Formats: sequence, C-alpha cells, structure tokens
Amino acid sequence: MSDPTKVRNQPALNRGTGNTWLVIGGIITLLSIIFFAFGLNLHPVGVALAGLLAVVALYAGMLIARFTIRPEPLRLRTLAVLLLAISVIALVCLGILAWTEWGAL
Repeated sequence: MSDPTKVRNQPALNRGTGNTWLVIGGIITLLSIIFFAFGLNLHPVGVALAGLLAVVALYAGMLIARFTIRPEPLRLRTLAVLLLAISVIALVCLGILAWTEWGAL
C-alpha cells in the first residue's frame, strides 16, 4: 500500500513536465552567476570561476535531462537532484568566498 504522505509520493516528483524545476533552477542559476561574477576577483582565486562553471554545467544537465529522459518519475527526480546540486555548490562556493574574504577582518 502506498503512503501519500511520503516525500517521494509528491506530485512534483511523479507527474508533470518538469518546467517548474527548470524555472526554479534558472532563477537560482542566474542569481548564482551574478554573485560569482562579482566574486571573480576575490580570493581564493578560482573558487568563483569553478562555482560558476559547475552551476552552469548542472543547469545544462537539467535542460538535457528535461528533454531526453522519458519516464516522468525518473525525469522529475533527476531534475530535483540536479537543482539540489546547483543550490549546494553555489552555497558552498559563495560561503568559501565570503569566509575567506570577509572572515579575516
């Protein structure tokens, strides 16, 4: 018997096109790109560039997954995992930049 209150039974992870995941991912990616662009000259050198490239690559992966994976639950769960990865990488890289640049004050 399926429990409708489980996280994996949410409609966003089982039914739909995945466009919502792409919109949210696009917003987070755009905000991350803006912050990383301002952080390109901060120390440690390369963290902002690595974060920027990783976030863009993961969003490209979201676009590829949206249009190539056919079973709905697998496609939607893949998009959710990629969105989570974008958020975690952006947060970690921006946290490193903030800590090293302003934490030494």
